[in-house]
Amino acid sequence: MATREEKSRLLPKIPWVWISVAVGCYCFFAWIYSFFGGGFCGDEGFYALAARNVLEGMKPYRDFGLSQMPLMPYWYGAWFALVGSSIEAGRVLSAAMGAGSVALIGLACYRRGGRIAGIVGALLIGCNLHFIIDTLAIKTQSLTVFLTSCAIFVLAKPNARRPLLQAALAMLFLTLALLSRLSILPMLLLLWLYLGWKLRRSLGAFAALWLVNLAVLAGVYAFFRSEGNMVYWILQFHQEYSNFQPWTWERLVPTIHSWLGNELAIILFFFCATWVFVAKLVRGKRFLEDDTLLFLAFLLLSYWGATALHWMNVQSYATHQTSIIAFAVVFGAVGMAPLLEKLCTEDKGLWAFAFAALLWLTPSLGEIGMTLAINLEGNQAMKGIHEASSILRQYAKEGDSILSFSSELAVNGGYKVPSGYEVNEFGYFPGMTDERCAKLHTLNLKKLSEDISSGKHKILCIEDRLFSLMAAQNQEIAGQLKQRIDQRYRQVGVVKNYGQFNLTLYIFALRE
Repeated sequence: MATREEKSRLLPKIPWVWISVAVGCYCFFAWIYSFFGGGFCGDEGFYALAARNVLEGMKPYRDFGLSQMPLMPYWYGAWFALVGSSIEAGRVLSAAMGAGSVALIGLACYRRGGRIAGIVGALLIGCNLHFIIDTLAIKTQSLTVFLTSCAIFVLAKPNARRPLLQAALAMLFLTLALLSRLSILPMLLLLWLYLGWKLRRSLGAFAALWLVNLAVLAGVYAFFRSEGNMVYWILQFHQEYSNFQPWTWERLVPTIHSWLGNELAIILFFFCATWVFVAKLVRGKRFLEDDTLLFLAFLLLSYWGATALHWMNVQSYATHQTSIIAFAVVFGAVGMAPLLEKLCTEDKGLWAFAFAALLWLTPSLGEIGMTLAINLEGNQAMKGIHEASSILRQYAKEGDSILSFSSELAVNGGYKVPSGYEVNEFGYFPGMTDERCAKLHTLNLKKLSEDISSGKHKILCIEDRLFSLMAAQNQEIAGQLKQRIDQRYRQVGVVKNYGQFNLTLYIFALRE
């Protein structure tokens, strides 16, 4: 009868094949969704426009509004400098980072937990449809996941030959992740504690690294603060625009429902690993002397720290959790690795069944049949953008100014938009004072009316939902806006099922 060690040889020594399968699954489903799905997120337009703006020498917060940390426009802007600015080009970069994240997470799990952990971690993330869809879009999620995956991959190597270099790289990647998304802050603070303990015998060198890290953060803030505009857009904007009510426990119900529905298998492993981790501590494991337990504690506390920020400040859904998903996956796979190794080497049939079940569970229940339904006619959302762009090209040339809250049209056509339109409808505050609008690069009803009447903008594009929003649900204001539009513009096109909400886009050209 074969021994346990002999049976373990059934599994590959290094899980390159399984990690490649997981990356392949990510790429395959990303391709299906891109060309035969139907999804488009309105945020993609203004993030892509922000990236193009920095290419043209503009600065976030000072010259245009940006509701996130400043790194993303520069990251995508560098890519646009190479391949050109378009939604499709941005999605290619997002998909590349998503696929890279799958590989890095799988390898991080292998480094710290062994073969089974590497396989489980890669499959958990690479086959999760919600993760694929979320990181394919031009949003902060793909960049943040990639950078946090880089940091975890660096930290996952036990007994590093150059611990100071390891610490410096981990700080670098998490600092960049923080400059992509503010909710990474708890992770960076915990990283300092974790590395401080690991490098306690080289405390002077660690202190120098820490001071450099602080200086970089202070320098970034000083460069971008723009007389308080940065603080407004990152910390105050969401609250002021959405007028969130005081936090209540009831707000957790839809949040947790979305979280579990879209990340079921990941959360299952995460909670099982939490139980195993707590059990080890209760049994008296020497926590501070076991680097793997410290590593797991760092992942666990980091995940819950960022989760607390998400759940306490906004009406959070699974899309916000995507940005920190690497911490949950690595914690779950590494924490469960000893039990999984034992199960998978006892019986080959059980091993095959377990991974078949894992592959079945990982497609997120919240996404199946809703956003990945195959449409053989192609991605209708992108078709709508292309249809609208073809109409615009008949009446405006590259470099012309257009009035549009659909920033993707400005990006794909090479058009400019006036100040206040860069973040789509999120920059519209009908009652805001003129002075504050000018300072924050937002838009009020007075400026909107003046822009429509000015005759300076070749095209006006507006969805039916947004027209109601611009009129603040007021019939009198709606009538006045319609009259101004009719005086200056004539309707030249209608695009059905346009954008994130499949609405009707009306296109107007300036009257001669």
